[in-house]
Amino acid sequence: MKKDKVFLHIGLGRTGSDFIQKKVFPKILNIKYIDRYNSSKFDKFRINLFYNPFYNIKKKIKLNIKNKTLISSENFFNPDYNLNELKKKINDIYKNPHIILVLREPFSHLVSTYKYSVEHGNLWQCIDDIFDFNSTRRARNMSNDIVFYKNFYNYKLLINYLKNQFKNVDIFKFEEIFESYESMNNFLFLLNEKFNFKHKLKFSKKNFGKINSSFNNLELRKKRIINFKRKNNFSSSKKINGPYFNKFYSAKFKKNFLASLNFNYDKLF
Repeated sequence: MKKDKVFLHIGLGRTGSDFIQKKVFPKILNIKYIDRYNSSKFDKFRINLFYNPFYNIKKKIKLNIKNKTLISSENFFNPDYNLNELKKKINDIYKNPHIILVLREPFSHLVSTYKYSVEHGNLWQCIDDIFDFNSTRRARNMSNDIVFYKNFYNYKLLINYLKNQFKNVDIFKFEEIFESYESMNNFLFLLNEKFNFKHKLKFSKKNFGKINSSFNNLELRKKRIINFKRKNNFSSSKKINGPYFNKFYSAKFKKNFLASLNFNYDKLF
C-alpha cells in the first residue's frame, strides 16, 4: 500500500465528501492533495474534472503527477456513464490509481439526495413520483424533469467491477465514518494504517461540526411549497396547505425500494 503513488477518492456524492475534502484530506502531511477547492492551477481540464459531471475525457490529458498524490472528485459518476466509461475516465487521470470509495445505506442516500435537490433546485414532488424502478440510467440529483433511477444503487455491481479493473480498491461505510467524532478519529487512524497518510488532526465533540446539514421535515415542507409556487407561477403570498407536502415519501415506497435491491448493504463489506 505504501508504494502507491496516486490515490483517487471518487465519491459517492452525499457521503460526506465536502467534510472529508475540507476538513480531512487537506490535513494530510505527506502527500500532495488536489481537489476542486485547493487547486492552484484551474486550467480548462481541472475545471471540467472538478465541476462538470458530464465531462468525458476524450484525449490523453493527464495531471502532471510527480509525487505521491491524492485526488478527490465526486464527478466521476456522470449520469450518462456506464462502468466502462468510468474506468476510462479514471485511467485518463492515472493508469492504476488506488481507488477510495465511500458508500451510504441506499435509502438514507436517496433521502439525502432528495433533500439536497429540493434545497438547491425547483423540486417539489414526493420521491414516489420522481423515482423509476425499471430504468438503467444513472443520476446524480433529482429534478422535476429528470427521473431518478435505481441503477445508481447497484453497489454490488459497482464494487465487483472496480475490484476487477483496479488492483487496489478500498471501500468505506459512510455510517461508520460519520457516526460521531470518535468514529471520525477511527477513520483517520485507519487512513494512516492503510495508506500511510500522516496527519496532525484529532476531532472532539466541539470541533466535529458537520458540513451541509440537511433540512428538517418542516424546512423541507416549506421549501417544497416555495418550489411548487415558483414552478407553477403561483403568487408567493398565496397559502398552500395541501396534505401532499406533509410527507415526502410513503411507507409503501420505502418498502418497495428496499425490496428491489439485489444485495444486503451490511454484508457488502
